[in-house]
This record gives sequence, structure tokens and C-alpha cells, in this order.
Amino acid sequence: MSLRRLFFVVVLSCLAVSRAAAQQPANSDADQASYSGTLAQSPAGQYSSRHVVVVMEENRSIGVASEYMPYLKSLAVQYGQGMQIYSDSHGSWLAYGELTSGMAPFNGEGDGGICNGDGCSQTINIDNLIRHFAAQGITWRAYFQGMPEIGYLGVQYAEYVKRHNPFAFYSNIVNIIPEQRNMYPADPYMLNDIENNRLANFTWISPDLDHDAHNGSDDQQALAAADAYLQTFLPQLLQSTPFQPGGDGVLLVTFDEGELSGDNDCGGYPDRNNCGGHIWDVLIGPQVNRAYESDTVYKQGSQLRMICDLLGLSSGPGDGATSPGMAEFFAGTPQCTPTQDKTVKICSPAPNGRVTSPVQITAAAKDNEHPITGIVVYANSQIIAESPDAVMNAMVSLSPGNYNLVIRAWDTTGYYFSSQENFTVVSSDQLAQPSQDDQE
Repeated sequence: MSLRRLFFVVVLSCLAVSRAAAQQPANSDADQASYSGTLAQSPAGQYSSRHVVVVMEENRSIGVASEYMPYLKSLAVQYGQGMQIYSDSHGSWLAYGELTSGMAPFNGEGDGGICNGDGCSQTINIDNLIRHFAAQGITWRAYFQGMPEIGYLGVQYAEYVKRHNPFAFYSNIVNIIPEQRNMYPADPYMLNDIENNRLANFTWISPDLDHDAHNGSDDQQALAAADAYLQTFLPQLLQSTPFQPGGDGVLLVTFDEGELSGDNDCGGYPDRNNCGGHIWDVLIGPQVNRAYESDTVYKQGSQLRMICDLLGLSSGPGDGATSPGMAEFFAGTPQCTPTQDKTVKICSPAPNGRVTSPVQITAAAKDNEHPITGIVVYANSQIIAESPDAVMNAMVSLSPGNYNLVIRAWDTTGYYFSSQENFTVVSSDQLAQPSQDDQE
């Protein structure tokens, strides 16, 4: 290990700098370690991975992506997919930056206006995953299709663009040569490392503009090219040891944003017009619940939180430390399965339980005669969540108070049935206190 790298690790281990300081741009070559938040306990802390892989695609909403990427769709239906995942901004680098630094953009900007969708006007000194990796002994490597050489920091080379590289703007990578040299051209290094079982703990993959759905004459052509590129390396990845039965590999294939025109959806969150649209989230690996679809609303901060949880980090950057986790996708997380015909089983919240907001609503319906066409969730007679099929997984913000929860399912004949229970939403401080029933 070089003296410079050793010094960096020691500094990371010893210093704690506030998030406010972390958000200031770097004004010198000396990078300064900084951290955001300590991770709250994950609801399913038993799932973990030492081989997390992220593939980022471009500019397509979930509807067209799932229609025109048959290979990825075949994996999604076999493993897991998030059906209510939303981007925070239309702007490529802002999504890449949030997924690695937790920097939630607003009005198309980040880090006080230094960054936008094309990248950042200067090297930035903000908290990011790589700082936490260095402090906690996590290895990483990123592969970029079309990158001309290891550690390349240029703006563009052929169909490689810097704005699709989340790491090329962080001071703790740009200013530290061993970290900078974790950025590799995809060809030939990516397949060589996969086939020789040399995956790092965290792997990032960015296809080039012709193979990430960015370029193309229309949605179908662009997504077909992206799907074809996935087939050049995902079969080898899924045949590697971490992704075989008993392995711990987790692959996330996702998109930076939805369609550039017409998809500003935030999934019910405020500030609809500044959001980046409804994106697709595909999770693959031996630990992922099979044939699993989630209708829980998640944003990119939760994707980052999932990465932190999987890698066992004790701290995470930005909104990766504060966003809800995505434990429901992984084996070991309790599943919700009704056993009786024409019933709705409510699995969370617990009856007469006390919870904090946002509230995890989990339920499933069963009808042996006819397909279920939808589920609607009512809290005190107000609709708070809907699902188009027989499974409900939703994270809903509710004010403190007492609630009557009714979950109703319909089948194709129009017949409906429901279940209900009561629960109470309390503050975090109140949750730590025993309820009146507990005291009696």
C-alpha cells in the first residue's frame, strides 16, 4: 500500500466531519474525509452480499423498457422487480451521483448548483460510497464500455461520456491515484474478471451511449440494443460462483430516469414537475425472492440504502443513510401468503400495533376461482394505496394518530372481499416508550 493510500485510510478511520462540510466543493488536491449518517437497523439484517453489481441504463420509463427488453424481462419475472421506483431528476449525472453519493438533486442541480445532468463544473468534495468502502474494507471496481484507458478522466471518447461515470468527479477518487485506477474499460477487463472469479465487493457497469438505451431512432431500437449488450456478459456473470445457488451475488439493473418528455412522475411524492420519472428496477441473485414484484414506492435513495445494507456498511452517504431499505426483495424476509380462498391476509402493520411513518403496508389476496384484478388500501375510509394484482407492498406516509385499516381485493367478476385491523402511528420517540397495554 502506498504512503498516500495508507494516510487516507488512517484519516478516514479517525475523522468525523459534518455533512455540511461534506457538501462543500474541494478547493485543493488534499481530499478531506467526511461522512453523512449512521444507518438505522435494516428490517432484515440477515441478508448480505460481498458481490453487489449495478448496471445503469438510460432514459426509458418502465413501460417501454419492460416491453422492448425481452432478455432482461425474462430475468425480472424469474427473480425480482420493483414496479414503483422513481428517479429524482431528469439529468443523467444527477441520477448517477445520487446512487453513489446520496446527493438528492432539486430543480436539475446538485451540490449548490455545481452539478447538473452533464456532470459537475469542478471536482467535488462530497460524501460518497467510496469513502465508506475505504474506511470499512470494501473493494470496488467500475467498468465503462468505450473508456480508452484505466483511470481515464476525459469528458468523452467515442461513445463513452464522463457524465455517465459517477466516480470521475469525486475528489477522493480524482486526487487519489489507487482509487482513480479502479475505473476500467469494460473491454477486455470486465469479462476477464467475471470469468476468473475476480469480482470486487462492489461493481459498477456503464454501457456506452449506443448500448445503454440512450441512442437510437426510437424506444424499440434503443432498448433492443441495450438488451443485446446485456446478453454479452450477464450470462457469464450469472454462471459465476457468487450467482450460483448458495452464492451471495446481487445484481441491480436500473435506469437513470424515465422518458425525457412526459414522465415527471414522483410516485406520489411532492414536487412532481422536478422528478425524473417512473423507472424499472430488476434485482437478480440467489438471495432474491423468486418471481417477486413489489409495488412499494421507492426512490433512488432507497437503491443506495439497499447497496449499503447488502455490503454491511455501518454508515452511508446522503439520503442512502435515511431512505427506507428494500429488504422485502430478499430471501429471509417474511413473505405474505394467504392460505384460505377469497381472503385478504394483512401481514403489516401488526394488528393494534404502533408504527412510525412511513408505514409499510403488506398484504396478499387469494381467490381459487378467478384472478385478482386489484387491491385497494383504505385508512380511515381514505384510499392510501392501490395495486393492480394480488400483492400489496407499499410504503405510505401517515400523520400520527389511530387508524382503521381496510384492505379490499377484487376479482375478474367484480366480486370483492376484504380484511381490516386497527393500528396507531406514533413518533420515533413515542415508539421507544412502552404502550399503555404493555404497562398494564
